[in-house]
Amino acid sequence: MKRMAHCIVCMAALLKRALSNRLKPLSCKHNENEKTTEAAQPRKDLTMNLARSFNEWRRYNATRAQLNRLSSRELEDIGMNRGDITEVARKAARI
Repeated sequence: MKRMAHCIVCMAALLKRALSNRLKPLSCKHNENEKTTEAAQPRKDLTMNLARSFNEWRRYNATRAQLNRLSSRELEDIGMNRGDITEVARKAARI
């Protein structure tokens, strides 16, 4: 049976770091005897893309929520209207 490049404990730590916005490369110390192969690279890329997408989604939702809290008058003062909120939130999150 082929073993995963990272064990469940390390995957949980990776998710915890992604959620706390301190995402750093994580090396699995639980499987030190196994050498990582090039086949593990796509899995790492997928994990990094997933974490990046999740953080972009969080930034988008936070920006959208903050702008939605403003009154129409406050939005007008900064040169926006309610229809611009989605576009501005996407640009802020770089989606």
